[in-house]
Amino acid sequence: MSDLLFKQGQLILFIGDSLTDAGRRQVEYQPLGFGYVMIAASMIEARYPHLELRFENRGIGGNTVLDLQERWQEDAIDLQPDWLSCLIGVNDATRVWRHGQLYRKLTPEHFRSNYRQLLQQVRGETPARLILWEPFLATNDRRAARYKLQQEYVRITNELAEEFDALLIKTQKLFDEACEKRSSEYWAPDAVHPTQPGRALMAGALLDAVGW
Repeated sequence: MSDLLFKQGQLILFIGDSLTDAGRRQVEYQPLGFGYVMIAASMIEARYPHLELRFENRGIGGNTVLDLQERWQEDAIDLQPDWLSCLIGVNDATRVWRHGQLYRKLTPEHFRSNYRQLLQQVRGETPARLILWEPFLATNDRRAARYKLQQEYVRITNELAEEFDALLIKTQKLFDEACEKRSSEYWAPDAVHPTQPGRALMAGALLDAVGW
């Protein structure tokens, strides 16, 4: 008997920024992109074709939690997913300082508040169970200010996962451990956008979480 958490005919929705998007709007990569979503969905469909699962990718590169708010109704709630997987926060942490000025709408406090509102809406208006991914940086320099700031958004995501009883993909830990085995350039040259091994690493984490 399968231990897979996804059940017959369910819709699994992925939403977030470029890490989820992964070119999914380009003709050659439609509909799921070339990233972790496509890899994981393909593996699941290959092992469980009889479940006739449906996978939807609504990631958009460059998005912050504010961008998700603007499209949440159409790209999340209206689809009535059975599962909603969200990876957001990398751009929030990157853009919270603009030209030396604090952009308050993307501070950790606002990130927490806005993200919570989105998750509350999902909980109240859809049947979806939640999968939350930690935003992450793949780097060998964990003393860098950028890395330390990112960990505020990681911590908030952990808190929200606990609050909403979500499956949590500990992406930061995943890449921290990976970077101990091989340099960060192998996994994500710019610390954010994974290479193919990095995308496979993420897909494997998802498969483990859902009982593949």
